[in-house]
Amino acid sequence: MVRPIGFFLAIAALTGCCGGGSPGIIQGAQPDASFAPATPELMMRCGLYGGDGLCRASLDGSTVTHLFDPAYHLIDMTDDGTRVLLGDQDTNLFVANSDGTDLRQIHALDNRNGSAGLSPDGSQIAAVRHADFSLPQRKWVDDDAVYLIDVATLQHQVLPKRADEMVTQLQWEASGRAVQLRMFDGTLSRVTIPGGQRTSLPAYRTPLRSRPSWNRPEYCADTGDQIGVKGFKGDEGLEIITATGHTSDLAVVTGRERVGHDHLPTIDRPYFTPDCGHVVFDFGESVWAVDVATGDVGPITQGRESFVWP
Repeated sequence: MVRPIGFFLAIAALTGCCGGGSPGIIQGAQPDASFAPATPELMMRCGLYGGDGLCRASLDGSTVTHLFDPAYHLIDMTDDGTRVLLGDQDTNLFVANSDGTDLRQIHALDNRNGSAGLSPDGSQIAAVRHADFSLPQRKWVDDDAVYLIDVATLQHQVLPKRADEMVTQLQWEASGRAVQLRMFDGTLSRVTIPGGQRTSLPAYRTPLRSRPSWNRPEYCADTGDQIGVKGFKGDEGLEIITATGHTSDLAVVTGRERVGHDHLPTIDRPYFTPDCGHVVFDFGESVWAVDVATGDVGPITQGRESFVWP
């Protein structure tokens, strides 16, 4: 079988090389992250390129627990970390306990989930549907009807649409009494829960639900320190930038060489742990940790796209 050149370029981009390139190494790296404490725990996509699915890992890498198969991706999580909302490549929607149990499919959104979110208390799901792609394309119609699902029973009600327009983002307000919708044209609207009253919003947003599970803070609120990425997309490593502007190396990358169509980040998604004692980041095929005080650095486990478990 003859493959088009685009196939080989895609593989080159994924592997980070195109003949002669090098991913580089982190100077002084330890074989693991046993220097770190076990907490906080992280959620991430485990395995090579995240291919083993969603898992939970301790910061020191001593425990890694598989949660969900790679067919699922995370959409939302309750603030206490006990319940998750999942999707798959067929735009189905699922709710489950965050320990991997009680996985249930929400059939009202079968093959049509456009955007969805858990209410702040985790008792409800709000979602919008995309067009029915099983129909001929000329019959595809989006709308902004909101589906409200009871998590305990999976019973749903539909808050009627206002327009046949695509919703690109749905998010709960912090109060849990309304959701906000961003439309394809960029406009915003507010829908009360459960009444369904709609109002248009100005360019600025009203307070939305805080989502600590998604936070990957690149600055420390206590000290004002920030994480800096050195070189092109982290080709030279990470540094700490203090509130006074002083910089110091945090993790040093050497030997990074790019060739061809290699534009992927060398270091990706760096963030502070809640106590600002460690910085977590993606490098190569693994999620890494570095101790801010000592500079000890090493891989937690193979994977990517981590965040701190609430």
